[in-house]
Amino acid sequence: MYCIEELENYLHPTLIETLLEVLRQAHEEWEQKRQAPQIVLTTHSPLVVDKMKLEEIIFVEKKEGATICTRPKDKPEFQTLIENEEVGLGDLVYSGALSNVGK
Repeated sequence: MYCIEELENYLHPTLIETLLEVLRQAHEEWEQKRQAPQIVLTTHSPLVVDKMKLEEIIFVEKKEGATICTRPKDKPEFQTLIENEEVGLGDLVYSGALSNVGK
């Protein structure tokens, strides 16, 4: 397992997409060899989230002391918004649309 916390810290914004692409390529190569480790990346940055694919995101938050994990890809309304380029993933995070807290 590889863990990368807050990759936007100390990384030039133009390199975020490059790093994500390198991680995707490495993961694909590892999968072909059946040695693919899990890659966990944490961020609070809408800029980083904008560079992610919908199926790569798990939204994690606390609600009444419990950890709640949701996958935006499981919500068809988000898939439609992203496909139609009506809104970016970062916008969904920033707006609170992905949050389950209070729902």
